Amino acid sequence: MEIQEKDLQELQEKLILIYKFVTQEKLYEKFFFEDCNLERPYKYKNRWIEELVQMDDSVEFLKTCIIEVEELKGTRVEDISFIDIFEDQDTESLLDKYGLVNLEDVEDLDLTVLLEYF
Repeated sequence: MEIQEKDLQELQEKLILIYKFVTQEKLYEKFFFEDCNLERPYKYKNRWIEELVQMDDSVEFLKTCIIEVEELKGTRVEDISFIDIFEDQDTESLLDKYGLVNLEDVEDLDLTVLLEYF
């Protein structure tokens, strides 16, 4: 399936927002629930987000996905790092672009197109 440049950019931007959200949630869990036998008292609205937060290696998985999208855009992996890709994106402008008020609204993103590629 041939993917257009604008679709790749949208895919990467959504993955970056999801990465930021999942990272934030994992830090939250680590801070509040690490040394106790309690689990999160809530579930996420989006089943895919729920699964990512529960995955042990989801942060690395999302990093790999973001880098692979960059490769599909034509960038050689040797020429760029995840940090370069990540720092090129402004969270506030991405939130505005996709009509989200804050990072927690990532669960409301339409991920159907995103999931077609994986």
